[in-house]
Order: sequence, then C-alpha cells, then structure tokens
Amino acid sequence: MKRLLLFTLFFAIVSTAKAQNDPSLTVGDTGTITFQYRGNTVTYTTVRAADGLIWLQQNLGATQVADSATDTAAYGHYFQWGRWDDGHQVPTSDTAHAHGLAINNPAGIPNGSDKFFVDTSAGANPWWANGDSNNTWTNAPPSDSNGYDPCAALGPNWHMPSKSEFSNLVAIEGISANTSAFSSNLKLPMAGTRHYIDTFFIGVHNSSAYWTSSVVDSLANTVYITSTVDTNHPVYKGYGRSVRCVTTCTGVYSPDTLLGPDTVCANSVQTWQTPRSPMPTAIPGPYLPERVSLARRTATQSL
Repeated sequence: MKRLLLFTLFFAIVSTAKAQNDPSLTVGDTGTITFQYRGNTVTYTTVRAADGLIWLQQNLGATQVADSATDTAAYGHYFQWGRWDDGHQVPTSDTAHAHGLAINNPAGIPNGSDKFFVDTSAGANPWWANGDSNNTWTNAPPSDSNGYDPCAALGPNWHMPSKSEFSNLVAIEGISANTSAFSSNLKLPMAGTRHYIDTFFIGVHNSSAYWTSSVVDSLANTVYITSTVDTNHPVYKGYGRSVRCVTTCTGVYSPDTLLGPDTVCANSVQTWQTPRSPMPTAIPGPYLPERVSLARRTATQSL
C-alpha cells in the first residue's frame, strides 16, 4: 500500500531579518545605502541609532562621515526648507531674489532653477514667506503647499525627520551640546547655516542646524545645536540648513528560493513564499513523496 506525504513548513522569525546593506538591530552598527544625488551614484553610511531607527550617518551632500566636529568634508549641503536636489543647496550656488518669483512657494520654482533664493531686507520677502501651518515637505510633487523631500532620493520610506522624530533621537542619544552631538551615533558636525539675506555662512565650526519636516505657522522647525540643544527652533524657510534622512524600514535578505518583499517596516509583518516544488520522481518503497506545499515564513521588524 502506498501513502502520500504532505509537508507544510512554517517559519516564525521575529526581529531577526537580515538587513540588505543596512545596519543590524544593534545600536551603533553601520551599513550603507546607494542612491542618485547631484546626477551621480553615491554611497552613504547609515547607522542604527539609539531610537532603533536607521539614519544617515552623513549630512546630505557630505563626502564622508565626520571624523571630528569641525570636519569640513562632512558639512555637506545647505537646503532651503521645502526645496530638493536642484543645485541651490550647494554652498557655492548662485543666488536670486525671492521676490522675483511669480509664485513664492515650491510650485513657483522655474524648471532647472539652481539658485539660492535670498531677500534683501530682513523679514521683507524671504523664500516661501506666506506659508502656513499646513505646509509639508514630503515625497509628493511640489505644489503651493508641499515641497519635494530630498530624502526621497534614497528610496521608498526614507524621509525628512519630523520634529518629534528628531527630538526623540536627541533625548535617547543624550545629545546636549556640540560635543555630544559629534560623539553620538549620528556623528553630527558643526556645519553652521547659510543666511537667507546675504548668503553668508554663520556659525560654521560652532553650531549645527538641522531641518525637520514640521512647521510652526509660516516658519519651519529646526534642531539647533551649540553649547546647548534647542529642538523647538522655528525659523524662516529661506535659511540654508543641514539635512539628515531617516527611515522606519529596513531591507531584508531572503534566499533566492523565497518570493516576497525586499523591505520590512516598523510594526509590520511581511510574508515570503516558495513556489511549489515540481512532482518528484517516484521511488520504490512504501512512501510516494508528494509535492511540497507552499512554505511560508514571516518576519517582523521591532523598531
């Protein structure tokens, strides 16, 4: 008498998904990410911060991770709030008057513009001066209320950190001043700020200022670090400030025989499947192997 054998395999893997080029779940572990920036393929270092999220360990536009708090090669570029990789953020970019824009918001930026928008008198007409508390900086197309997030260039789920995300990072990493900002897992250097009136660079070697995606009425919030830290520091959107990107997701390795997504995000469950095995050749004996049913495994990312 012949019998049929049916195998169903289930694998439950919790918080052990192998990250593809990403840091492991160990705080301080580093990885890399490759993306297009300024028309070139670049590879940046990423880090698993103490908040459990993956952050860039470099300022956007920097050529390396900071090896000191005053490492100029790590300063990177200076974005105006709501703007993207159009060239304006390069420290040597030319300028144009914000009042020369027909529409003073992201929808009014001419195609191909690489100008840093300035104002000739304090508070008169800086970049996106008439914004409001509904303004956003996301991966949606530019509009009169939304700027295109430069962090979107890194791939799906990468984004400009919100005020709450950056504030949480500062608290958990124990960042209280410039010295601890650099000694933290993010290696934050003192890049200073590009001013929206005269385009001079201020606070270089003494302070750092990072945009968040959060707004306060017509102003945008920054995390400002000197001898102290201010995570609630709203300023005109015309300032040129540093950008750090973050993601709540991580890439995963799966064997070639498994089919499924290549990313798993915080507080989510992903499922991988193997295709059905072909009918094996019959062999003598009391057992006739049957095709193996779909094998399934799930992975959850606890971030």
